[in-house]
Amino acid sequence: MIKEKICAVIPWNSPSPVAFINVFEQGDIWIKIKGCEECPNESKAICCAKCPSFTGSGCGYHESGPYSTNKPYQCIVKPTPDQGMSHCVLEYLCVQGKYKGKIRHLNKSLDELNV
Repeated sequence: MIKEKICAVIPWNSPSPVAFINVFEQGDIWIKIKGCEECPNESKAICCAKCPSFTGSGCGYHESGPYSTNKPYQCIVKPTPDQGMSHCVLEYLCVQGKYKGKIRHLNKSLDELNV
């Protein structure tokens, strides 16, 4: 079943994925190279405005330290590399699969995979 589903690789001590597997094809691996920490608060508000933990200074879970594991599941795994959001700064590098060496910028179209 793992071979057929997009899987997130999440360290046990950090509520944020470091990679995704099976995104565009079975067995491909996408490593996160740019995360939410680089997103300005104005853009974070677009994703998190309805979250009760979002404050004027950002995510309450992130402010509580790197080992905060109480983040909701949807907050941790969304968006995945196959999704797009014009304001999103997330970037993933393919290290295995037909797109190996390509970078997926979530703020660009799926047709725009960059080297």
